[in-house]
Amino acid sequence: MRHPPPAPPAEISPPGLAPSAPPARISTCQHSIATGRAEHCEAQTVRNSGMAVAITRYLDKEPRRKLVVLTGVWHAVKYGIPDQLRRLGTRLEWTVILPETPYLNSGNSGASEADYLVEL
Repeated sequence: MRHPPPAPPAEISPPGLAPSAPPARISTCQHSIATGRAEHCEAQTVRNSGMAVAITRYLDKEPRRKLVVLTGVWHAVKYGIPDQLRRLGTRLEWTVILPETPYLNSGNSGASEADYLVEL
């Protein structure tokens, strides 16, 4: 089953996806599509979807457990794995905690990316 790419909620710059730096305030998928690399966005969406399915299956078998998922920043943003969980129709609750990076920080990110940004 092919899922559409995530909606363009983020307006932050992804790291090194093109020889030249992407313009500020653009999502990973928007940048991938604009630079002719839509397959990158599709691949990320497939990975996010697979992880969301695995999370859902585990918690269906272990409904009394809490689960902490550690993953890369661009999978953990709210329009990554959490969006795929929402699309699956789960009623799970989650909190997204991300490290501040040059591409994801309090100056260019907000509630559409994470619940908490942590300075490391």
